[in-house]
Amino acid sequence: MAYNAYYSTITNCYSTGSVSGNYRVGGLVGDYDGKVSDSFWDIETSGQTTSARGTGKTTAELQTASTFAAWGCGSIWTIDSGKDYPRLWWQNMPGEIISKPYYGGGNGETNDPYLIYTAEQLNTIGLATCDWDKHFRLMADIDLSSLNGTSFNIIGTFWANPFTGVFDGIGHTISNFNYIYTATDSIGFFGYVRGVIKDLGLIDPNVDAGTGRDVGSLVGDLVGGTITNCYVEGGSVSGVDYVGGLVGWNDIFGTITNCYATGSVSGNRCVGGLVGTNDHYGTITNCYSIGGVSGEEYVGGLVGLRVIGWPPTELPVLTSFWDVNTSGQTTSDGGTGLPTAEMQLQITFTDAGWDFITPVWTIDEGVDYPRLWREFVPILHVEPEITLGTSNTITWEPIADNILYDAECAEDANFTSILYNTHWMYETGYEFRGLLVGQRYWYRVKAINAEFVESKWSNVESSLQGTLADAVEKILEPESLKNDNAKNALLNKIDAALKMIDQANYTGALSKLEQDILQKTDGCADAGEPDKNDWILTCEQQSEIYPLIIETIEHVKGLMQ
Repeated sequence: MAYNAYYSTITNCYSTGSVSGNYRVGGLVGDYDGKVSDSFWDIETSGQTTSARGTGKTTAELQTASTFAAWGCGSIWTIDSGKDYPRLWWQNMPGEIISKPYYGGGNGETNDPYLIYTAEQLNTIGLATCDWDKHFRLMADIDLSSLNGTSFNIIGTFWANPFTGVFDGIGHTISNFNYIYTATDSIGFFGYVRGVIKDLGLIDPNVDAGTGRDVGSLVGDLVGGTITNCYVEGGSVSGVDYVGGLVGWNDIFGTITNCYATGSVSGNRCVGGLVGTNDHYGTITNCYSIGGVSGEEYVGGLVGLRVIGWPPTELPVLTSFWDVNTSGQTTSDGGTGLPTAEMQLQITFTDAGWDFITPVWTIDEGVDYPRLWREFVPILHVEPEITLGTSNTITWEPIADNILYDAECAEDANFTSILYNTHWMYETGYEFRGLLVGQRYWYRVKAINAEFVESKWSNVESSLQGTLADAVEKILEPESLKNDNAKNALLNKIDAALKMIDQANYTGALSKLEQDILQKTDGCADAGEPDKNDWILTCEQQSEIYPLIIETIEHVKGLMQ
């Protein structure tokens, strides 16, 4: 096409023919004013590496079904992969229907969102433009380090096809989002957004738009959309104009609430630690930034440039801050600049009305800046390799006061077969009973605050339910023993004691445990080093076995009552 007029659109098209000319020559479009989306040209057969709009691909790429994933929304195209370009279904050419890619579950509706578990599923969203008005839920932390250059498919394109759906991170993170493309605008994990993004963290993103404008690590352009409870931790973002650590351009009633960015930001004009340009009833509330910021004109620690619309808004940036020490900037077009010490005090933010009670925010005063509550997860204490008996008590570190916890016990590491859960409780420990000796179990815990916002699941720990003999067999290393026969001899003594317990000879079992077995392992506990009676000659190994013998002794004493 020579010229694409202002009100015209080009969608789901491609060209492969040779193109030549002297002025405004392009592989797909020579000149444009209108919209072009999901359209391509062959850079090999056309002889053109540039086009006013569209995306250039090699012949091999244009004969690969995955290139045209967005075309599957209508199911009117077929492709004979590796042999031919796409064909309309009514042409009756060899090949398979190009179908829309699948996610990890759901149907995209409010009550049944599409579920995203993997990097591949996440990268599919940017191809399926017909899903950009749907609901998505991130079900796991995802690492995108395998995708570089422009291999990640940005979600939402400049004004032609914005993302208008809902993306709910539910507290999960996306790490190592790398995107390097030096000649385009509206660059970020999301390019152009009129929808909702919430409860999502980006870890160490690297976005380099070169001469591009409207660049943010999370969103390039936020136009009438909403970003809530999101953050960017580390990384860097760069472009020419309208560059921000979180959002490049916040426009037309866009709202950013309870967010922060810590990465470095660089550009030429309108560069900010959180937002490059905040324009027309775009609002920023309860946010902060601490990353280094550099540029030539309209550079700010929090916001590079604030453009007031009509009627004017006096305070489009509310109760928000930036660190004047770490940012290298003493001014910002909105927000309050403070030194690091004040940015790490809770009173700085509670005086501004930030919520540390529900909580939305938490802070380790004097050590760190505020963090979103959903970033925190309970820390489950490491389970022993062997847990004796048919019960197991797990404990975890509390997150904050007045928080409820729910712990689970499962038969597999993926928690597809959950045996027990505690339901919501205030306690920071729980005893699971009725477990089977010889069975391995996995444990995890999550928290919920007063606003019914749940944290992510904690670390997962597992333990084998066993006997004292199982533990000794599993734990003891031969090199830590007095002689080659010591392990078998100790196991024989333990087996004899366990048999007495099975026969209800509790007095005999207790005598053997206390007067014989314990004496082979108690030197370090009594004197800080192995004694002459010990069969285990290292305190490290004794520290693993001794508590289990004591536990077994206490178990026998309980049976005698």
